[in-house]
Amino acid sequence: MNYDRHGFQEMLAEIEAGNVAVCIAKDLSRLGRNSSLTGLYINFTFPKYGVRYIAINDHFDTIDPNSTDNDMAGIKNLFNDNYS
Repeated sequence: MNYDRHGFQEMLAEIEAGNVAVCIAKDLSRLGRNSSLTGLYINFTFPKYGVRYIAINDHFDTIDPNSTDNDMAGIKNLFNDNYS
């Protein structure tokens, strides 16, 4: 649930510098377990900098807004939040 992780902050700095086009994670929980902040990154921060986000095991890809798995991302984030 902590976004003050060194690697995460380095990734954000690279995104803000315009050096990242795609962010790939194993699943949505690897980005974070705080559903509100995870949704903020996926829906606002990444698009603001033109970053595509892919969560492989959750079949989630921001480039395909019509994907049925994208509709479930909010629910999965809530479960990830409760799991922690």
